[in-house]
Amino acid sequence: MRFPANGARLYGDTVDLEVDGLGKLTVKVRDDLKRTWARETRLERTEKGLEGLTPQLTGKYAKA
Repeated sequence: MRFPANGARLYGDTVDLEVDGLGKLTVKVRDDLKRTWARETRLERTEKGLEGLTPQLTGKYAKA
């Protein structure tokens, strides 16, 4: 899965970092607790008039 540069990295995402002269680093995100959050930045939340961090949506520790 590829995603925009903003927002949290979630379980199943792949992050590719390439540096000229050094090569490419690929990281696959894994979260055994299967936690998820909405894909929004702090700026987007502020523009919507919301405060604080994006709340956890699913997984262990998510508020019911």
